[in-house]
Amino acid sequence: MTPNRHIAVHGADVPVVGVSFHDALGFISWLSRRDGRAYRLPTEAEFEFAIRAGCSATTPCGSGCVPEREHTSRTWPEAFLARWTAAAKRVNPHGLQGLNGVLWQWCRDWYAPYPDEADVTDPQGPTTKPASSLWKGRTLPAGRVIRGGSYSYPEWYGRCDNRHFSFPDDRNVNLGFRIVFDTA
Repeated sequence: MTPNRHIAVHGADVPVVGVSFHDALGFISWLSRRDGRAYRLPTEAEFEFAIRAGCSATTPCGSGCVPEREHTSRTWPEAFLARWTAAAKRVNPHGLQGLNGVLWQWCRDWYAPYPDEADVTDPQGPTTKPASSLWKGRTLPAGRVIRGGSYSYPEWYGRCDNRHFSFPDDRNVNLGFRIVFDTA
């Protein structure tokens, strides 16, 4: 990964932020070569499974789907670090921390509206780059799914079922990523 001035690192136990989709893929490629293991970004469905941690409700549930937030006038980076510190103290039933309300996190799926079927299990985004993405009634260039909400957004953005959209080249203090690997 090529260093750039947008990426912020605040310590070994704090997520890196300001990472574009392409930056995330570059890091994953480097780590996969280093470890001899095939790492990747999670699919949107995998991210939702991780954040729900067994909760099947369509509304926020007891596993922390809507993060509690301290109301503060802090700005970057204090607001982010305070939110991460609070989120890091809570571990969900899968043993994961800080999945919602801290950072938007890249998923590997291209953004597209969900199918019309009400009960879709493990929805898949388009397998190739679409010509455009429909976002809140507007047609925009193709984008990727981001999940998890952000410390600087209203709390409801951190709901388990909330999905958002970002362009692959976007870098800001609200974007980070997680990696997964297949065990089989």
